[in-house]
Amino acid sequence: MERYAYILRDAADRAGVLPLKQVIAAPGVKAAFRVIVHFMDQRAVEVITTLTQRQGSDPLVEVVYAGRFGNRPIQRRMSPADYERLTHTLLDLKFDKLIDQPQVPVFGIDLCMVERGSGGYLKGVIFAPQTADGVYASLYNAIRAYLPEAVREVT
Repeated sequence: MERYAYILRDAADRAGVLPLKQVIAAPGVKAAFRVIVHFMDQRAVEVITTLTQRQGSDPLVEVVYAGRFGNRPIQRRMSPADYERLTHTLLDLKFDKLIDQPQVPVFGIDLCMVERGSGGYLKGVIFAPQTADGVYASLYNAIRAYLPEAVREVT
């Protein structure tokens, strides 16, 4: 899985997106989430989505479609209610105790990494959307519901 983590984090680096560790260290940031999707067959560009909750403002979603739109993030605000539903879903799934999806095929499969950070804490989980079942399928469904741009295929 370390190889997969490298592939996913490298996509964010190449797109000029700050590491989540730096995002959560910024003044006023209470928590942040990141979703990185890598399409193995290159049918679409990699998608790096960052959701940031700052003190005193609505959560901000920033999406970078690697290599498109000058790697500038497309931004939108998320309603506080949707943010709460997403965070409660992650709590229900026991995200902080999840391990990477076991037995992810070595080749020909899309990869998704979900990270959560707050203060000095950072947790990431890697899974393959096409083979996700159980808790991983529920995690993917939560992403599709609350961060649909994270799984949008842009060519």
